[in-house]
Amino acid sequence: MNSNWQPPQTSKNFALFQEHCRKARLRPFLDERPMAGKPNCTWKDFCRPLLRRFDGADIDWSWEGCQLLSTGIRDGTDGADGVVWKVKIGDGVYALKVFWDNSAPDGRYWAFQRECLNIALLQMMQTAVQDCPETIYLKPDPESWKEAIANLHAFSDEGRRKPRFCHLPNAVQYAPPRIRGCFGWTKISGKELRSLGPGRRPPTVTTGRVKRQILPSEHYSAIVFEYIPEPEGPMSEIERKQLIPYWQAGFCFVSVRPENWKGDVLLDMSDIACPWDANWSRPLYNLIKQPPECSSGDDLENSVHDRGFDASVQCDF
Repeated sequence: MNSNWQPPQTSKNFALFQEHCRKARLRPFLDERPMAGKPNCTWKDFCRPLLRRFDGADIDWSWEGCQLLSTGIRDGTDGADGVVWKVKIGDGVYALKVFWDNSAPDGRYWAFQRECLNIALLQMMQTAVQDCPETIYLKPDPESWKEAIANLHAFSDEGRRKPRFCHLPNAVQYAPPRIRGCFGWTKISGKELRSLGPGRRPPTVTTGRVKRQILPSEHYSAIVFEYIPEPEGPMSEIERKQLIPYWQAGFCFVSVRPENWKGDVLLDMSDIACPWDANWSRPLYNLIKQPPECSSGDDLENSVHDRGFDASVQCDF
């Protein structure tokens, strides 16, 4: 045996990325204030997106129309992040997504955190588009993290007061996608969920080697979404034009699955990663430029391991 053997050294870039991931997991993403009125749209708010709390009536679990929408038992992809119910709250019907993980898991993204960050940003963007009397212009063909951030900045109060790209000859006039409505985050009692009747009770799911279940002793994080009925006819293929508005605004797709869309509406907010997400990467971000047949969900998920992280880039403008 060679007495001079030394264990392999961790590269500086990998160490930087590990630290980046650690900080990303600690990033705040919840606002205790109720979701009432429009969100603030300063660049400071865009740099620290927080999803506001649901402030509606209690869920009527006795409603006869209550049902599981996503159970996690069809295959290895459905239900990996949580369980979705069709529920009645007050006089309205909603989709309630309850997440398995109450804290950041080891070795994978935290779905609850990712979705809260994404929704908070999308709501600010939506408000900016609605309130801005002028068209919001973006840099065409963004490729890097810095360019993604520059386009995201265009939606902020500061970015709309001093637009950076409106005079570019090929600037993009942003056309927002139809965003699924969100009414805030909440907490749900595991005991309450376990007491539901047959066909409504949360299942026990195994994804990979991880066993997922709702325990009666825990309270679980959840998000209240707009309920979108099932469209008629077979599931349609995803077209590139559906992905472009997210890419233009700085999001990358970590998964592209037809079952996570209803028409032009993205249902699963874990399929995208905002620039503040540890899984945002330049290779993933630029996959949008490939033909649709090359951008399968497997390709996107496999390339998560090939990240283009630049620790020197800051979000100051």
